[in-house]
Amino acid sequence: GNTYMTHSPHTPLPLSTRLAEVRAAAPDVFAELPLPLQPSLASPCWRRNETSRLRCLPAFFVAGALQSGTADLWRRLKAHSLIPSRHDALSHWWTNHPRSRAGNFETYTSRFSGDATLAALDAAPDSLLGDASPASFTFMFAESLRLHYRYLDAFDACYRECKANPPQRGAPSACANRKKGSDGGYRADHCYGRATAATSPLSFNLPAFATTLLPALRVVVMLREPAERLWIAFHSYGQYPAKYGQGAAGFGGYFGNQSAAWHSCASRHGVRPCALRFEGHGPEQADVYYHCDQLIKGMYSAFLPEWQAYFAPERLLVLPSSE
Repeated sequence: GNTYMTHSPHTPLPLSTRLAEVRAAAPDVFAELPLPLQPSLASPCWRRNETSRLRCLPAFFVAGALQSGTADLWRRLKAHSLIPSRHDALSHWWTNHPRSRAGNFETYTSRFSGDATLAALDAAPDSLLGDASPASFTFMFAESLRLHYRYLDAFDACYRECKANPPQRGAPSACANRKKGSDGGYRADHCYGRATAATSPLSFNLPAFATTLLPALRVVVMLREPAERLWIAFHSYGQYPAKYGQGAAGFGGYFGNQSAAWHSCASRHGVRPCALRFEGHGPEQADVYYHCDQLIKGMYSAFLPEWQAYFAPERLLVLPSSE
């Protein structure tokens, strides 16, 4: 729900609060906490009991940002003898929907617990397992579905209620405040608020989630100059040139459209709420092409302070991609 909405975004939530949020959003993770980690290994590994198979998780993240050189960094890191690379380091588990191919917590641990990986840890107990999913750093709405799938479920249920019980002409109804969508269905404004109340609060995001599960986790972040990153992103994904056109003229139209939509949201709802929950504020934002996603992914100041709040300097390394 919306508990803790007034909590300072730069002050870590108490552990009890974070555990309550994990229990609500990720009960499969909560059921395993606290993890009985093996002290003989540098990577976080544990057994459910004395006879069960060893299960492991990453000791560090290469968390992003997108289009900032993280793939090259991971390629260089895994060349080190103490960085095993026989696992899927790009699962995007933390950002993807639990009902997506990324799967549940059991699926995630299995990625770090294959025979080859466990053999590497056995041979070199100081080895460090890594997760190099680059969308983790900018935990905007679309990159936080591990926590916010409940928003989607609640919105869908609300939408279905309106569709199943359309308002009679002239009769008062929350569903009457609507406009026809491309499928001819109802889009009720009140569903946004209902869905927001059903999901994690604005104060509980990926940094809090990750450090609650993995208190010793270390994070590496690479950041590219935001305008340069936006230009690269525009040309990396075909949907943007397809809609706005190629080259500088297309990019200019794209930027003008997205920046106007962003300023409209931020002036009404605030910078941080729009950076983290842009399309959740209502139909105006939900109708914006890709919800200002690439613009927001370059707003590092909306995300970095929260990583800094949960990760002490010795656990968080921020590098410019130019180095």
